[in-house]
Amino acid sequence: MMKKYLIKIRFVFAVAIVIILVSAKADKISLSYNLAKGSSCKVKVVAVQTMGMDMMGQKQSVNNQIESIMAFKVLSAEAGTLTLDTWYEQLKMTIETAMGKMVMNSDTVQDVNPGSKILNQLMNNHFTIKMTPYGEITDVIGSEKVMEDAIIALKGMEESQISMMKESVKQFTSKDALKGSLEMSLRCFAGKPVGIGDSWTNQTELASVISAVVNNTWKLTDRKGGVSFLEGKSSMKSKEKTSPQVINGIPVTYNITGESQISSKVNEKTGWVIESTTNQDITGEMVADLTSQGGGVQKIPIKINSKITTTGIE
Repeated sequence: MMKKYLIKIRFVFAVAIVIILVSAKADKISLSYNLAKGSSCKVKVVAVQTMGMDMMGQKQSVNNQIESIMAFKVLSAEAGTLTLDTWYEQLKMTIETAMGKMVMNSDTVQDVNPGSKILNQLMNNHFTIKMTPYGEITDVIGSEKVMEDAIIALKGMEESQISMMKESVKQFTSKDALKGSLEMSLRCFAGKPVGIGDSWTNQTELASVISAVVNNTWKLTDRKGGVSFLEGKSSMKSKEKTSPQVINGIPVTYNITGESQISSKVNEKTGWVIESTTNQDITGEMVADLTSQGGGVQKIPIKINSKITTTGIE
C-alpha cells in the first residue's frame, strides 16, 4: 500500500514539474517585427540637447532641438528580411546660442533660411532599407540620391555655406548615418525567446556628427495587455580613427564617452515601438585642427546632455 502511495506521489510531483516547465516556457516571448506586406507605420523622434563647451577659458552653451517624423511602408516581408520604403515627412531643427536662435523647418518652404529650404527638399524623397525581424539594419539603398536632390536648394549660396550645410544634411541622409540612427530607434530585440527578468546585448555603430560604437544591454521588465516593457543601458565610445568633419574650413574630430538610460514600450503583436525615452550623458573633447590658420591643434572640453523621446504610429 505504501509503495503505491509513493508511486502516486512521485507521479503527481513529476506532473507538477512538467506543468511548471511548460508554464515557464509559455511566459517567454520572441519579440520581433511582424509587419505585413503593404502595411505602413511611422516614428516620431524629438531630441532635446544641451551642449556645454569650454573654449579658451570661456564657457559656452548650445541648446538644440531636433524633431523628425519618418514613415515606412513594407514592400516585402520575406523570411529573415523586411524591405521598407522609407521617407521623411517632417524635420525641424532649432539651435540656440548666445548669438541668437536659428530655426530650420521643412514645413516653411518659403522661408529665406537656406536650412529650411534644404530640409524641405528632403521631404517625401524615398529610399529603401532592409532590416532583420530584430531591428538590425542590413542595407540602406538610395539615400545618397536624396542628399543630391536636397543640395539643389543650395544653388546661389557661398561655397563655405554649402559645405557646412552638406555636413548637416549627411546626418539625415548618408547610408552609415541612417543605419546607426535607425538601429538606435528600432534595434532592441533579443533574437530569441525571453521572459520577464531576462537580459541580452547588442551593438550599434553611429556615423553622424560623432562616429562611435554603442554597446546596449536590454532587459524585459514586464508584460501587460499585449505590451512589453523594456529597460536598456548603453555605453558609448568614439572611434579612435575617423575622418575629421570640416566645419567652416576647420577639421574637427571628437574624443568622447557616454552613457544612456532607456525605457521603452513595444507592441507585442507587431514589434513596433509605442513609446521610448532615452536620457543620455556624453563627456569628452572636440579636437579642432587650426594648423592651417597658425593656431595648432586645440582641444575643447565638451559635455552633452540629451533627452530623446520616440513615439511609434501604426
